[in-house]
Amino acid sequence: MKNDNFKIIVACHKADPLVRSDELYLPVQVGKALTDTELGFQGDNDGDNISDKNRSYCELTALYWAWKNLPDIAYIGLAHYRRYLSVEFANCELKDIFSKVDFLIPYERILPTSNLNHLQELLSAEDVCIMLDSILELYPEMTQSVLDYFYNSNRYSLFNMFVTTRASLDAYCSFLFPLLGYIEKRLGYHSYSRLTRSIGYMAEAILGLWLLHNRLRVKRVYCEFNGQRMTLSFKNRIKQYKDRLAFRLAKTRKTKVPGFYAAVVNALNTDGVAIRNLKAYK
Repeated sequence: MKNDNFKIIVACHKADPLVRSDELYLPVQVGKALTDTELGFQGDNDGDNISDKNRSYCELTALYWAWKNLPDIAYIGLAHYRRYLSVEFANCELKDIFSKVDFLIPYERILPTSNLNHLQELLSAEDVCIMLDSILELYPEMTQSVLDYFYNSNRYSLFNMFVTTRASLDAYCSFLFPLLGYIEKRLGYHSYSRLTRSIGYMAEAILGLWLLHNRLRVKRVYCEFNGQRMTLSFKNRIKQYKDRLAFRLAKTRKTKVPGFYAAVVNALNTDGVAIRNLKAYK
């Protein structure tokens, strides 16, 4: 499909024969400010950029670069060098698609526990506590959405991958990057070791929150990984059913107040990271 107003940014950190590069896909070397390696792709360190944050922001440095430096692209997406949305865009009329939906995104992951518990397993309780408190501090109007997505849902957004319109991209990135910057600043008070890619993982969850809060129209599609479509096997469908059931049985009632473990809240307050928006509970 020849369309100069449509680009899918492909975040790349190393050479790979499966990287897509044509009129539609634009490979972007992420973390270019941190290395002398030349992949022969567009670097994320040109123009307005946050390339030096790549170790924690991951593919988001490519997203930020595209947001700030490709202002004339009407439809824009983000993919990974080995992971793509399984959509045949050559046969798509973009205006028709986006007259009915706001975002194309991968199928979510169905969990046996809440999105909040899952994120704590990926990161740390302290990091997640600071993230939630920061969201509620900057965007108190999102309180109910925070409850619905993190505490009361087990459908978890994946990969920071999507395709959307320029207007939707502007709205999302204008929300996302100031929020991540604020979270990052608060995390900086800590001396304990953390997962390097913590900000990137947080953004996956924040995308799901954003879509829910704004009641955006979403079309979920399969992904391709290493050229193979990632469909659910019969075994995984059974697991998904069991995980849904486990979550429903565990949730006897919905959480109505954003809260967090008292030990974590108290420890952060003692360390000088004021947690003002989460109720401490045992």
